[in-house]
Amino acid sequence: MIDIQKFVGYIKNMATQQEKHLKIWVQAWQQAEKVLAELKLKELRDPNYYEKNIFLLNEILKISANRLEVSKSSGLVEMQKWFRKIHEDKGK
Repeated sequence: MIDIQKFVGYIKNMATQQEKHLKIWVQAWQQAEKVLAELKLKELRDPNYYEKNIFLLNEILKISANRLEVSKSSGLVEMQKWFRKIHEDKGK
């Protein structure tokens, strides 16, 4: 037979451990947010940003120019196809 008190204690302990792990996870992402924001600003402020990213920017403009109709999908699958194509083209 199951000891209800032990079972409840076990569940409470699991919840406490999970809460501790979630707090650590949140703190890690809060710290990462600051670093990532600084990195993004650094990249955007780079005088050569557009020259470094001209290929991707042109591809985005091509996609938007070719898609003048409203799509019922989120576009995620199509975007992944374009990213794969760009990645393959860069490898050539």
